[in-house]
Amino acid sequence: PSVLSSESLFYEAKFDSGIGSKLTEPQGVRPDNISAAAFRKVLIYLHTKEIEVRSDAEALDVVLALDYLMVNDQRLFAEIAGVFKVNMTLNIAKAVCEKSVPKLRQIAGEYFLYYQGVCSGALTLQQIPSEYRTNELYLAAVSQNGCFLSDVPEDKRTAEIYLAAVSQGKCFLSDVPQGKRTPEIYLAAVSQKMCILIEVPEDERTSDMCLLAVSQDWSAFKDVPEDKKTEELYLVAVSRNGLLLKDIPEDKRTAAICLAAVSQNAYSLRYVPED
Repeated sequence: PSVLSSESLFYEAKFDSGIGSKLTEPQGVRPDNISAAAFRKVLIYLHTKEIEVRSDAEALDVVLALDYLMVNDQRLFAEIAGVFKVNMTLNIAKAVCEKSVPKLRQIAGEYFLYYQGVCSGALTLQQIPSEYRTNELYLAAVSQNGCFLSDVPEDKRTAEIYLAAVSQGKCFLSDVPQGKRTPEIYLAAVSQKMCILIEVPEDERTSDMCLLAVSQDWSAFKDVPEDKKTEELYLVAVSRNGLLLKDIPEDKRTAAICLAAVSQNAYSLRYVPED
């Protein structure tokens, strides 16, 4: 039987338009340990310069296909190696090392070193060659030090990267584009005092977020939606400023809430119901 060649695979892809829908089954006989899906993914990879793998098993499949193509067609090596660097992930690198793919192992090894350097704080993003600055590495860098956000190109700043920066108190909510603001980012921004409660859309203000905001700053009480005002929140509010007792409906002023208010500020006694 004929052996599946990288050249036949490459041209069978029919890269004229609509890459995803135009791919055809590879012709010839493929190695038993490499799936047809892996070959198609690699062809898209070479054409679009982007690849995405969702599991270690899928990464291993793709690595084997890449290795097979490079071994059978040296003309593709430079192209594969170049695209491979900027799309490297830890699971792909692990697959390369596991299978000892010689032509890709050096790239994977260098990526490991750069990734570990960033995670440990030994390297900054500016010390990493541009071809190795993957989305995964950007996230690792910002997670280690939120100040590195400034070194991440704007088109590479995902919601996950913004969350890492905000969670470290290195990025204000106002600096996060509207389209990247998630519930987790809103909560992190409030937690790290990177925004005030009123900056969070009312429908995104959860009970936990409101309670956290009021515990940090009693003035946030006025921005808590009515349906988020619980007995616990009332108690926290008056513990920070007893005079807030006047803003709590009389039928909600329990003995515990009144006691906490008066203990914080004796002048709040005037707002304690007579009964």
